[in-house]
Amino acid sequence: MAVRCVQSGQQIMSQNNAAPPSAETGPPPLIFVVDDSAILVEFAVTVLQSAGYAVRQFSEPGLLLKALEESAPRPALLVTDYDMGPHSMSGLELIVNCHKIHPSMKTILASGTVSGSVALHHAARVDRFLSKPYPPAQLKAMVAELLK
Repeated sequence: MAVRCVQSGQQIMSQNNAAPPSAETGPPPLIFVVDDSAILVEFAVTVLQSAGYAVRQFSEPGLLLKALEESAPRPALLVTDYDMGPHSMSGLELIVNCHKIHPSMKTILASGTVSGSVALHHAARVDRFLSKPYPPAQLKAMVAELLK
């Protein structure tokens, strides 16, 4: 599979010939991925592309929210980092704001610094928690389960 760097927010499609998960019912599901680490966002994008999903990547939550307001089609899933720096909203805050725009969007919160219990007493509706570092198969399985 060819991997290429893209600007934040640019849509990228799978470069392989594998059938996307919903090839029989239409275009592949769109997934938004946000992380302040370029390496980690590119890793997630590569994993999801290899599974046949359409992906838009972001390095800043604010850019993702703007794209979500303008996006057609709407993403089926958001994969977000928990901590995106001291001058940015958290992944939990991002999820709350995303659900104001797109209430039915599924969410995965990923973190290497906190556990999934961080979401227990927060207004954010987190569908799954993913501990970093995670193997590609774990991300693929979690996404497939949420989007079935």
